[in-house]
Amino acid sequence: MNVTVKRCPHAGKHVNQTPESDIPEEVKQAAIEAKKTERSRRNGRALAVWGTILIGLPFVLPLVFFVNGALTNYPLPFVMYPYLVLVFYLFADVGGLILYIGSRNASYLRKPIGWTALATALLPMVAAVLFQDYLLRFDGTNLNRPVSFVVLIALLLTLLCMLALCVFAVLLLIRVFPKQPKPEPEA
Repeated sequence: MNVTVKRCPHAGKHVNQTPESDIPEEVKQAAIEAKKTERSRRNGRALAVWGTILIGLPFVLPLVFFVNGALTNYPLPFVMYPYLVLVFYLFADVGGLILYIGSRNASYLRKPIGWTALATALLPMVAAVLFQDYLLRFDGTNLNRPVSFVVLIALLLTLLCMLALCVFAVLLLIRVFPKQPKPEPEA
């Protein structure tokens, strides 16, 4: 049995130990971009859900008060519902901001959500600044002034913007959670 030992052709030479990749740079960049888009889509989904929850809270929380009033035999008049919705408008402001960030991630309805969220945040502030003196000394004669109509219109626009944000939130949820096609049953 003859055993032959061959010398290493690289003896005494430094061999490049870094493995060269057979994958082109374009493919690597495409894989990195795909990971970024998947991460952005997941973040957009989470932000859309949280934004929708926060935008819906001002409309749900007054219903809790109405149910509580009905169960304790102290029912609230239904006219108070818009006022109670406006009490919780800060939830809609935070939800509008979160929904705007989610719409930027989803690249869908960015401008309508952004402008509506800004209007939802600024209109009550404008109403408070205009009605500031009248709130301190409130009496029936203040309701006939033109400023009170401007304040009323600003508050009604705030309610409409909050409703529009709810609609945009549902549209964004439909977009970020598309329907999955049903698999065909195999025979």
